[in-house]
Amino acid sequence: MVWEDHYFCVCINFTSEIVEVLDNTKYDQWEETIIYKAADLLASHISDYLEGKGDQRAVELVGFPVVHIKFNWQTYEENNIE
Repeated sequence: MVWEDHYFCVCINFTSEIVEVLDNTKYDQWEETIIYKAADLLASHISDYLEGKGDQRAVELVGFPVVHIKFNWQTYEENNIE
């Protein structure tokens, strides 16, 4: 996904039951960022799609937490995306 020239990857992990976000930026307040909200919204839309197809995983996906995967190469930006 991209937000204002900032690229990040959102993975829906049905095995671990989480929505994983891979991003090169560190965040102090992860749940307040636009990246978190975008990942959560994407999961909601995918859930709606699965529900429309009659896929039982739609119900499960709604409860998945959105997790920011940590890497040792992540850095803070001057203007964190919030």
